[in-house]
Amino acid sequence: MKVTFRKNESHDYPRVSYLLEGGEWLKDIKPAPKTVSLVWGIVWSVAAVSWAIFHAGVFKNQFPLFALLALLLLPLHELSHALFLWLTGRRVYAIRFFPFPGKWHMPGAYVKADMTVLTRTESVLLSAFPLLLLTLLPTVVALLCPALRLWLLWIAFANAADSCFDARDILGYFFLPKNACCIGGVWCMLHTGKTVTLRRLRIKPGATCIPDVERTDFRVEGKHLIEIPAVGDGRDANGYGIPELLHEFKQQFQLSDA
Repeated sequence: MKVTFRKNESHDYPRVSYLLEGGEWLKDIKPAPKTVSLVWGIVWSVAAVSWAIFHAGVFKNQFPLFALLALLLLPLHELSHALFLWLTGRRVYAIRFFPFPGKWHMPGAYVKADMTVLTRTESVLLSAFPLLLLTLLPTVVALLCPALRLWLLWIAFANAADSCFDARDILGYFFLPKNACCIGGVWCMLHTGKTVTLRRLRIKPGATCIPDVERTDFRVEGKHLIEIPAVGDGRDANGYGIPELLHEFKQQFQLSDA
């Protein structure tokens, strides 16, 4: 698992492309409106700030603890996403902190799963796990433990504000077909009763020729992708194959043949 700062996926591989046999990619997916994350973030940020101001005297007297919680909240939020992947038998490829510097409308951090298959329900739970652990759970405990209520409710409010992009993702998932699944961050429908093969091409920074394009083939078995020998050109449902993809890579990155 990688932990990076100010880097995103394109720093590892400027381009990654897939061919899917035994299924089809979902096209024209409309994400939830950006206003969802904006409104969600504003509402909960106001709640967190109002809570802090209302209890300013307590926060002032215990500022070191407040500052520590504020610093720990983002990594704890991302570790909650990672925990869901680990609990479901998956691996975490990377946790990216501040991957889009200077872009306030983009997430401040995200977790990248290793190659796996996520159903729509699992994707909802993956996005919602920090809300369950760091907002819902502290709220319930706060009701049962008045001595810690101040801090637990602040964590709950602040994490809810930090979950604005998760909230938008969760809403968007409900507009997908029921049997949709996500592979490599791309949504698809797998054909029942057929062998499903995924072929991945990716290029590393500084590549100069076609052999620098890395190819890996996988067979889909449940939620796992099993690496298999790379054989043949592979064709998706539209007849698109490896030669066409390599031609695109060659043009995009001005690669030589050897």
